[in-house]
Amino acid sequence: MLQTTNDRINQILYILLQNNKKITIKELAAKLNISKRTIRKDLKELQNYLAEENITLIIKPGAGVWLEIDNLNLSSLQNKFLNIFENNKQLGPEQRQYNILKKIIDKKNYTVNKLAENLCVSNATIYKDLKRIENLIDKYNLELIKDNHKLKIEGREKDWRKFTAELLVSFKNQNILSDLFNQDNNSSRIDSEVFNSLIQLFDDIEIKNLIKTLESILDEVESETNYLFTDQTFTGLIIHIAIGIERLKDNNSVFMNKEIIDKLKEKKEYQIASFIADKIKEKLNINIPNSETAYMCLHILGSKSLENIDQNNLDHLLSAVEPQIISLAENIIEMAEDILDVKLKDDKKLLTGLVLHLRPAVNRLKYGLSLRNPILNNIKENYPNVFGAAWAASILFEETLGIQIKEEEVGFIALHLGAALERKNENMKLLLVCGSGIGTAQLLSSKLNENFANIEISDSIAMHKLKKYDLKNIDLIISTVPINSLDKPYLQVNPLLLEEDIKSVKNKLNNLIPKNNKVQTKTFNDNIFNKNLIFLDLDFKSKNDLLKYLCKQLTKQKIVKKGFFDSVQQREKLTSTEIINGLAIPHGDKKYVLKSKIAVARLEKPIQWSENKSRSINFVFLLALKNREKAKEFFIIFNQIVRNQKFLDKILKAKSAEQIFKLLSSK
Repeated sequence: MLQTTNDRINQILYILLQNNKKITIKELAAKLNISKRTIRKDLKELQNYLAEENITLIIKPGAGVWLEIDNLNLSSLQNKFLNIFENNKQLGPEQRQYNILKKIIDKKNYTVNKLAENLCVSNATIYKDLKRIENLIDKYNLELIKDNHKLKIEGREKDWRKFTAELLVSFKNQNILSDLFNQDNNSSRIDSEVFNSLIQLFDDIEIKNLIKTLESILDEVESETNYLFTDQTFTGLIIHIAIGIERLKDNNSVFMNKEIIDKLKEKKEYQIASFIADKIKEKLNINIPNSETAYMCLHILGSKSLENIDQNNLDHLLSAVEPQIISLAENIIEMAEDILDVKLKDDKKLLTGLVLHLRPAVNRLKYGLSLRNPILNNIKENYPNVFGAAWAASILFEETLGIQIKEEEVGFIALHLGAALERKNENMKLLLVCGSGIGTAQLLSSKLNENFANIEISDSIAMHKLKKYDLKNIDLIISTVPINSLDKPYLQVNPLLLEEDIKSVKNKLNNLIPKNNKVQTKTFNDNIFNKNLIFLDLDFKSKNDLLKYLCKQLTKQKIVKKGFFDSVQQREKLTSTEIINGLAIPHGDKKYVLKSKIAVARLEKPIQWSENKSRSINFVFLLALKNREKAKEFFIIFNQIVRNQKFLDKILKAKSAEQIFKLLSSK
C-alpha cells in the first residue's frame, strides 16, 4: 500500500487526496499547526516518495500544491489509501492502541511494519503504541511477545480471558465500533455495542450465531431454574462464555484445581453452570470441560441476581446469608460511622443492601474476577468523603478475608453508604433567599426538588425579609445573593443551580445531619503524622519514582521494612488509588509495616496517576498502617480534607512541613 513512514507527511497526502484540488502552503501549515518552512521540507520529501510511485506532486510558489494525476489513477489511489486512512488516521492514540490489540488477538501474524501500513502511521508510532500496550497488559500479568517481529500476547488463560473481557468494555467506551455495524439487536438483552464488540474482536462470522444461541440458553436457564439474572450479569455471562468457546477452538482451556472444582460442585450455581454446559453441547455440539463449567460457576457466583426484597421481612432475608458476610457488613458500617461521624447502625436498609452486594462481591474477589462500575467517576465527584470512608473499609477485607479490593468495588460500597446518608437528610428544612424575584425562587425550588428527594423547602423570601424571619425550624438557608453574618448555616448558589452547586448542597446537607444522628468522634493518642515525613514541592515526573522515594524515606526511619515498596507497586497495579481533588492514597501490605505512619508529599507539578489522562495528582498520602484503628484515624482526618475545600487549600498553600503537620494534627 502507498504509505510513507512519517505521520505528518501521511496527513499531507491525506489532505491532498481528500480535496483533489490546489491548496497553498499557508493553508497546509494552518491545517497541521506547523510552520510553512516545515511544510516545504515535508512536501519535498513527499514529492520524492511519490515520484517512486510514478505520481507527480506539483509545488508551485504562489499557485499552490496539487497532485498531477488522471482521474482513473486518482480514483484507484483514493480507494487504496484514502478510505483506510479515513478509518484509521482519525483515531486517537488510545483508539489506535485498541485497534492494534484487536489485530494481535486475531492472531493474524501482524508485524510492526504490517501494523504501520494498515493503520497509516509510522513504525515509530507503532513502537510507542506497543510500549503503552505492554504497560496495559502487565496489569493482567500478561506479556507482549515479539517473536521474529510477529506479535502475540502470552500468559495464564484466566488472565488472558479477564483482560479480553475488559477490553470489550473498553471498545464500547471508546465508541470504536459505533459505525462499523448495522446489526439489528433491539430484541436482545445484550448492549448492542457489546454485541458488536464481540463480533469485531473475534472477526468470526459464526460468532453472531453463537451469541444468539447463548442468549436463548440463558433465557432457558431463567425459565427452568427460576434463577433471574440482572441485565449486567446476563451480558457478562455471554461475554465470558463466548470468549471461552472461541478460546476452546484453539485448545486454550482454563486450568482449575480439582479441589476447587469439587467445592464448587456443592453450590447451586454449579448446577446452573452445568445446565448451560449441557445446552451448549446440545445446541452447538461443543463439549465444555469440567474446568470450564467450574469457571462459568465462578462468574455466576460473582454476579448479581434479581431478588425480590421484602422490606418488612429483612431479618428473614439476612438469616439466609453466611455469618461472615453479615459480620463484614456490620464492620464496614461501624467504620463508616466513625469516619463520617454519623449514626448508621440503625439503618436496616443499609445493612441489607451491603450484605446482598457483598455476597457476590466476596466470591468475585476470592477468584480474581472483576465487576465494572460504570459510574465510578460520578461517585468520586459527588461523594468524595463517602468514597474515602469506603476506601477505609478495604482494610477489613484484608484483615478478615485476606483479599484486596479494587476501586470499582469501593465505589459500590460508597453507593450504599451515600444512600444511607441521603436517608438521614429526610425532612431537612430549607429556606430559599432570592434577590431577583419570584421567578428565580420558583426555578431554584424546582431544581432543588429535582435533585434532592429528601428535603422540604419551607419558604422562599426576598433578601430584605431575612432579618425578621423566624429561623427556628430552618436547617439550611440557600441564597442566590451574598448574606452577611448569620447564625444559621447557609450556602450561596447560582439561581440555575449548576452542577458544582448541586455538589455543594449535597456536601452541606451531609454535614448538617441532625445531632441525634451524630456519633462521638474518637480521639487518638499516637499521631500518625510526622514532620520528618512531610515533603514539599517534590519534582517527580512519574508515580513510580515518587513512590520509590517515599518508601525509601519510610524505610530510613524504620517505619517499614524491605518489601513494602513492592507491595505498594502491586496495590497500584491492582487498582488506582487516586481519589478526587488531586489527591491519592497509595498504600502497601501491613505485614511490611513496623509502626503506623503516613508519608505526605506535595508535588511541584502534578503527575498522571492512572490511565485517565484528564486527571492528575499533586498531593499524596502514602499509608503505612498496621490495623483498622489506624486506618480509621487517617480516614477521619481525610474525610475533613475532602469535605472542606478551604482546609484543603490551606494544606496546598502551606509554606512549610511544620504548617502542614499542625493542620493535619488539628483535625
